This record gives sequence, structure tokens and C-alpha cells, in this order.
Amino acid sequence: LKERPIKPDDIEAIDIVTYKHAIARTGKSATPESSYIDAHFSISYCVAVALIDGALTPRQIWKERVRDPRIHALAARIKLTEDPEMSRAYPKVWPVDMTIRLKNGERLHRRVDAALEEFTDLREYFRHVRVIPPSKTTGIAPADRRTPWSSHSSRT
Repeated sequence: LKERPIKPDDIEAIDIVTYKHAIARTGKSATPESSYIDAHFSISYCVAVALIDGALTPRQIWKERVRDPRIHALAARIKLTEDPEMSRAYPKVWPVDMTIRLKNGERLHRRVDAALEEFTDLREYFRHVRVIPPSKTTGIAPADRRTPWSSHSSRT
């Protein structure tokens, strides 16, 4: 998004190809009546709200955000497809391939083969959503991981 800002109204459709387990666990659509848990575990909701808000933080799954019809209108244009090769590679890698098709015919594409390692800082994330108490987050993930969508690069 930072490399190429996208207006949600310019998006015709989004195609997401990933592994079977991801679709089975998080492939359901959220609705304006969904709980924050249902929204959090909906790939289409999370992608749509991230494109609209420019971020995916705990704020994007608050009740007020889940109620926004613009998010659900964009989420309805997202298609999830399983790739058998990606399914065989899981859980060693957590691949996802996304193509955003714009109304002007342009296509934006991104593939990530290590999606789990692309999270910013899982310890901090889980502290914000209060799923795991801070005392239990010490072994979750290195604090120096950055997302491929951010302006930060991974430190080694």
C-alpha cells in the first residue's frame, strides 16, 4: 500500500490463493453482525479492512469497524482458492499469493511464502488483542520481524 496506494472503489476483485488449512480456518466471510473473533478469523474481512484503513491492528476488529458496510462490500469481491502445492508445503511454509485486479485493467501481484515470519511483532500483537497475557508471550516471535508491506526491512 505504501508503494502503490489503492482506493477501494478502484478495486474490481481480489484473488487470494493459499493453502487448504488457511481457507478451512479463516475462509469464512464476516458480516456487519459478526463478532470481533469472526472478523479476526476471516481472510476476506482482514484484507478488505487493511486495504481501506491502511493497517491491520486490533482497532480494525473493534465492533464499530466490523459494522462498516464498505468493508463488507470490498470483502465480497475477494475470492479464495486453494493451491494443492501450497497445501503440501504447509506447515513448513505458510504461502499466500494475492492479485488485486483494478477496474482500469491493472493487476497488482504479491506472493509471500513465509507469511508467518512476515508478522511485525506477534508478542506485541497478542498483548493488544489480549488473547495471551504478556507474561506468556516471551517465546512467540522475534521482535525484529517486519511486514513486507511496511517501509521497514527485516533485520538479520
